[in-house]
Amino acid sequence: MKDWWQDLQKREQQLILGGPIALVTVLLWAFVWLPYQKNKDNLQTQIYARGQQLIEITQIAAQAKTAGKSPQSANSTAGRGNRSLLRITDESARAAGLAAALKRIEPDTDKQVQVWLENADFDKLITWLEVIESKYSVRVESSSINKVSKKTTGAVNARISLREY
Repeated sequence: MKDWWQDLQKREQQLILGGPIALVTVLLWAFVWLPYQKNKDNLQTQIYARGQQLIEITQIAAQAKTAGKSPQSANSTAGRGNRSLLRITDESARAAGLAAALKRIEPDTDKQVQVWLENADFDKLITWLEVIESKYSVRVESSSINKVSKKTTGAVNARISLREY
């Protein structure tokens, strides 16, 4: 083998040494670099597509959010102003003529209150509950309404849980 190598011309020796280097370079390019580049391009395309999907989903969510608000709830929120549920409950109950019957209003959470009424006129109570639901988007979560006595007509004791929606 050594004799064979010695018999080769300098140019042939360089060609034989350079051939494997060129072969390794071509193989690395074909089996490492090209797949890497293709994968990188595919990932960039996917990232762009996902970004476009995210933009579309965000726009659809915003449209759904605004479409989900009924005109009634938008008007009731505007009618509420910056007042808390506690304040709205107190003011509207007094405006409905239930001031004497109103014994206690206690907040449960930011969006829920408990109301206690004694000797309240049943008709005024029901009218008040209808007004706060339609005007302020406040609904009755639960209620306990009892007649005061058999002798009195239309007077009730009530415990009512109200919630904003």
